[in-house]
Amino acid sequence: MCQHRPLYPQSRETDRRAARIVADQRARENCDYVRVLLARRQPEFARALAAAVQELVCHAGCLPR
Repeated sequence: MCQHRPLYPQSRETDRRAARIVADQRARENCDYVRVLLARRQPEFARALAAAVQELVCHAGCLPR
């Protein structure tokens, strides 16, 4: 019976990690872009949203991203 073993068994896991890092970076960039647009178009709402996030951060003890 032939048992095939990948030449580089960790390469798939490495590829998944790299893809996740890229996806996370893109999500952060999109979030930043949306916040900039919101600040331009709806500055009052953007300030209220930022205040709400800050209040949640104070209560939760952690920083959202």
